[in-house]
Amino acid sequence: DDHREEVLAALEASEPEIAEEIRELSGYARETAGGLMTPELVQLGPETTVSQAIDEIRRLSHSDEAETVYYVYVVGYGQKLLGVVSLRDLILGLPDQKLEEIMTSKVITLKPYDHQELVAHMIARYDFTALPVVDDHGVLLGLVTVDDVVDVVIEEATEDAQRQGGMIPLEESYFSTGFADFFWKRGTWLVVLFFGQLLTANVMRRYDDLLAQTLDLVIFIPAIMSAGGNAGSQSSTLIIRGMTLGEVQPRDWWRVVRKELAIGLSLGVLLASLGFLRACVEKTEIGVVQLSTTVALSLMTVVMLASLVGALLPMLLKRLGFDPAVSSTPFIASVVDVMGLMVYFGVATLVLGLLF
Repeated sequence: DDHREEVLAALEASEPEIAEEIRELSGYARETAGGLMTPELVQLGPETTVSQAIDEIRRLSHSDEAETVYYVYVVGYGQKLLGVVSLRDLILGLPDQKLEEIMTSKVITLKPYDHQELVAHMIARYDFTALPVVDDHGVLLGLVTVDDVVDVVIEEATEDAQRQGGMIPLEESYFSTGFADFFWKRGTWLVVLFFGQLLTANVMRRYDDLLAQTLDLVIFIPAIMSAGGNAGSQSSTLIIRGMTLGEVQPRDWWRVVRKELAIGLSLGVLLASLGFLRACVEKTEIGVVQLSTTVALSLMTVVMLASLVGALLPMLLKRLGFDPAVSSTPFIASVVDVMGLMVYFGVATLVLGLLF
């Protein structure tokens, strides 16, 4: 901060206007619309004619004083935003027409403290090349262009990919990140996931007696855990993507439950059929019917429950104010592994108790 003030003080001596702009912009967090916006835009009064506006755009283009000339923002007293005129409307307008006659008064705007993810979503949703930023009183502060948003999208996508890979996002590039930073950000989640896998070991320990009776059950443990983990990861990925695009909201949880129950049950039946056929050809001490039934029922139940968990966990995290991407693929897999083993051994105990 001290170094920044020294630079600004030196800049004020030679370029006071630029220094003032930098000081104002630095008051906003980097990941907000205020941190992304530029004050260099075309803003004119409502009484300005079309021909005057075109002349002003031509002048600003030659002097590089505007970030974009595709929109003219019409402002009134106190820089309050009144409307916007596109370059197309200017070209089609009559030379003597005033901007207030051809402007669009319903303007899609951003607030300076809007998060960059919302900024990217708004520009993508309305398909604009730029959006104006206004304060709570409607005063025009600047604009965010699509070029700025491209960088945001890449940054957010990188962070989400790293979170879904089971690690804390890196702040620098791969080769620029030091060993200690790598160790901390990768090791933290590895330790958390390791303790999650220890729960899996505890579940297996609880069913020692069942496994001692027949080792045939052990053969299908990897397949059942993998099926559940994959189903949960699929649901999690789809929901996280949907929330990022604004297609899914936490309030839609009941619609998600109904959809995932239906697809989870259908996929469960599909894998249960394959598992049943595979178990039928297994030489077993407990009987083909018992083993096949156990595997089939377990697969159907695990896949259905895993689909629900994978879909609802990101929504729960979003509701609690956390980043949904924290519910990464390894984390979902760890949760589903424990759940899958409990279901498998529970079904085995029930089936063997009824059919033995």
